[in-house]
Amino acid sequence: MPEELSGEIAQTRKLLNQFSDNLSPNHLFWSELARLVQVAYPGESMTEDNLLSHQVHQFRYVISAYQAQWVREEFPAKSDWQSMLTYLKDKKERRFWRRRFDFDLTESARLHNKAPKHVILGFELPINLKILLAFHTEFILDSRGHFANEIDPQGQTHNGIINGASFNYANHNDQRHYELDVWKEGTLKGIRCRGGFTVNEMKWENGKLQTAVIASNIGGTLRIRTQTPLYLNGEKLSPTTQKVSDNPLLQPQGIRKPLIAANAPICIPEYAQTYVYDIETSAGKEYILTSKEQ
Repeated sequence: MPEELSGEIAQTRKLLNQFSDNLSPNHLFWSELARLVQVAYPGESMTEDNLLSHQVHQFRYVISAYQAQWVREEFPAKSDWQSMLTYLKDKKERRFWRRRFDFDLTESARLHNKAPKHVILGFELPINLKILLAFHTEFILDSRGHFANEIDPQGQTHNGIINGASFNYANHNDQRHYELDVWKEGTLKGIRCRGGFTVNEMKWENGKLQTAVIASNIGGTLRIRTQTPLYLNGEKLSPTTQKVSDNPLLQPQGIRKPLIAANAPICIPEYAQTYVYDIETSAGKEYILTSKEQ
């Protein structure tokens, strides 16, 4: 397990090749692994600032990428959606009258539908559906018929990075889920972004951005959407009024309106207030963004 997941195809494929082909998404091994992590990390100890905790947390994305790829390879089809339907064909869906079931479509996908109807950073996001097996195994399928994952051996997507699936170490959507699977504070480094930018470092606390250091590789307008008002090098930024960025690399990519069945269990999320900023940058320079004046 590397210190950081780069999202590069070569690294992702190397990681997924370490798994046994016998580990199906509903294999008992995943529940045993989750139980082991629960014992190893009591309370909020998973959020401690050390390499192992960070790697164990990121391993959730590796597992989800493997499980999606397993479905693709075991049930090849023209789309991930068709592969998933074939995999679930003989399994029992959760219903209110069933005490036992194999998969669940009732858990909210709100956190995997961040602004699906709005243009974000020059591109549009599809609507996503969440499928759970024993709560631990999680699949996110978008309205275009593709799996959404943070890392993917077929290549990363914007929707995957923003709304991708992640294996759950907790057994239920409760306090342990918050402690084990949702980091209220953390740091990431070295994320490549559309438009020729690199997030050299980003820190958040209580689920809110604190600082972000972004490098401009080729210059041009940097567009940022956040739920927190931002300062640039100590000066408060003014939100932009433009719906579309003037950066040609951030232009919207139109998609057809998805076909959604009238009784489809899709939850349309409520949108939190956001701030959109356009920052003019120069090639080779770094820009320090903070949530308050420093």
